[in-house]
Order: sequence, then C-alpha cells, then structure tokens
Amino acid sequence: MKILAIETSCDDTAIAVVECHNDFEHLKTKLLSNVISSQTKLHAKSGGIIPNLAAREHEKNLIPVFKESLKIAKIKDLKKEIDLISVTKGPGLQPSLLMGVSFAKILAYMINKPIIGTNHLQGHIFSNFIKNENVFDNKIKLPLVCLLVSGGHTQLYKINS
Repeated sequence: MKILAIETSCDDTAIAVVECHNDFEHLKTKLLSNVISSQTKLHAKSGGIIPNLAAREHEKNLIPVFKESLKIAKIKDLKKEIDLISVTKGPGLQPSLLMGVSFAKILAYMINKPIIGTNHLQGHIFSNFIKNENVFDNKIKLPLVCLLVSGGHTQLYKINS
C-alpha cells in the first residue's frame, strides 16, 4: 500500500509518500519521499507565526511540494500508484489545517481514493516507535509515559494500549 501524506498543521508544508506492508511480525514501511517547505524565515520577521500568512504560504507551496514529492517517489500515475491519502486534521492552526485538508479532499476526489485524517500529536508520539527507517516496532512494552513537546503543545501522555 502506498500512502500520500500531507501535513500543514502550522507553518511547514510537507508531503511524503510511504509504502507499507505487514509481514505479521512488524509493520514494514519505506519512505519513498519527504518534501518540506519551511516558512521559518518568513515568520521570523514578526517574531511568531501569523496564521493567515501561514495559510497563504501553504496555498503557494502545496502544488510545488506535491509535484516534487511525487517526482522523488517516482510516482507517475497517481490513480494507479497511490492507495490512500492521509492529511493532518489537527490540532494546529485552523487556517493552515484548512489548506491541507482542502487539498487532500480535492486530490482524493480526483483520483477516487480514500482519505484519512491524522492527529498531529499522535504522529509525534508514534514516531518514537519507528525501530529503523523501514520498520515500525509493534512490540513496545506498555503502559508507557511519553513527553510531547511540539509548538504550543507540551504534554505528558500515559499510553496504556
């Protein structure tokens, strides 16, 4: 299964293509592309992220980042080669999230593929379980405590299952 993943929760526009399969022992993944367009310099001038400005930049960056991600992943026929579209649905800056979700919905409609909304914070948490670049470790001992520090979100999570 190949997944096109779109992330616009704050000020970076990111699109990745990931190939996944489960060998019943581990979920194996291969990152085929990961393209990020940063807005750091733009927002440095004001000393903080301006939500509507970030959204306008996403609007400019989504198509070029999308095209570059497909090129790196060697995706030639989106309809035949992509099985699922994933997009960050929150939490994050509402204007920025709206850009990513709208882009994902249009794509999913155009190529008739399912779309799934992902939680930005859960993404950070589950990234801890990546054993190496290609294997998601599904033998983590639970319960566990995770410290999450991401932008305006600093939280401790107890994960039971």
